[in-house]
Amino acid sequence: RHTFATLNIGAGENITWVSKMLGHSDVVVTLKKYNRFVPNLTGRDGSAFEKVFNSVDSVRSPSDLTAVNTGKNKSLTGHKAK
Repeated sequence: RHTFATLNIGAGENITWVSKMLGHSDVVVTLKKYNRFVPNLTGRDGSAFEKVFNSVDSVRSPSDLTAVNTGKNKSLTGHKAK
């Protein structure tokens, strides 16, 4: 039972499904017992934010990147700063 829960949660399986398979009355019961096995919940290494930040950075146009890199006064949205 414990192996089933830890392997599935560690693999990123939906916690609600795992909770139902274990017969828990509520997903909170499952999370209280197995929260340390939820991927990146205990990592706290900032990688989740870094991924979001990098994806936003990649959406910006090359001209915006050039303006930022050359020190021109442009905000991240590409509009000139006041």
